[in-house]
Amino acid sequence: LMRGASRFNDLETAVNRVAYSIEPDLNETSTFVTMLAARLDPASGLLRYVDAGHGIAGVVTGQGKAEQFESDGLPLGAPAWEPWRAEQVQLEPGDTFVALSDGLLDLFETIEEAREAIRMTIDSATSAREVIDIVAEYSRNHRATDDVTCIVLRRDPV
Repeated sequence: LMRGASRFNDLETAVNRVAYSIEPDLNETSTFVTMLAARLDPASGLLRYVDAGHGIAGVVTGQGKAEQFESDGLPLGAPAWEPWRAEQVQLEPGDTFVALSDGLLDLFETIEEAREAIRMTIDSATSAREVIDIVAEYSRNHRATDDVTCIVLRRDPV
């Protein structure tokens, strides 16, 4: 649904149209869906995102500082009284955007430990591919009860 809605709408409109269109099905099955939708303008580095209850995404700056995205959007299917709003962040050269599934949290004792491990991984890795390989290694060495998904986007230094 997001792929179809995103082709002809800005990110915020696409998320709200998808939420509206699947609301009856989610209500009927008493389910909800968390989602992070993001769009990057590669030329400027401007990243727009809508967080619908996902909550595990952010940026690690080229200097190694972790900045987690604020997450106050409800999941799709939850009784949302207001539409989902797009936020934005500027990716500077050397910055890395990362979004993780909650299955990654199963691999660590605490959320803080998971955040710090990812921050250190991103800070020390030489490429987005290397970050993915390291996260995959975490998964092989631990038993996760949920999927472990990691999306990494690094803006090349100038």
